[in-house]
Order: sequence, then structure tokens, then C-alpha cells
Amino acid sequence: MACRPNSEDLNREIGQRLRELRLLAGMTQQELGAAIGVSYVQIQKYENGKNRIAVSTLIVICQALNSGLMDFIGRYFETGIQAQGHPRSWISMFWIKLQMPAL
Repeated sequence: MACRPNSEDLNREIGQRLRELRLLAGMTQQELGAAIGVSYVQIQKYENGKNRIAVSTLIVICQALNSGLMDFIGRYFETGIQAQGHPRSWISMFWIKLQMPAL
């Protein structure tokens, strides 16, 4: 069984991913903060892992960066799925099934 990361490590890793995605989007901390209604200092704290990002805030961040939640947290789920030998999660398989036309 894989070692479960602690919350401080998760906060730091998600913050690092926030920084990467913000830079890819060409935004400054000030611009992202203004887009989501927080100060640039708060963005710094998120990026450094000092403050946790609430799920509701993460959704707003994703909208501002034109990205998805899985861009932030996907690696934690893909590893588990692959470790279990499943190519995809059950929810993605269910969604694909819904999208397939009836024969």
C-alpha cells in the first residue's frame, strides 16, 4: 500500500501546482487574487502551502485559470487507480458509457 501524504505535504504540493498553472495562464498573483476576490498575499500563502485551499475556492481558481480540478488533484487519484490495475476510475467509465450512442 502506498504511503498516504500528510495534509501539510498536500497543501504544499497543491500550492506548487497552483503556481505552475497560474504561470502557464500568464497571470500574476495580483491578477489571480483580483479574479477570485482575495489578496495577492493570500495567493502567496496558497502557493507556499501555508494556507489550505477550500474546495469552493479551488473551483473558483480553476475557473479563473481555465483549468480543471483534476489538474490540481488528478495525480493522487491516477496513482491509486493504476496501482489497483484499473485503467480508469468507475466514474469516468460510467460517463463514457453515458456518452456512447445506443446501437
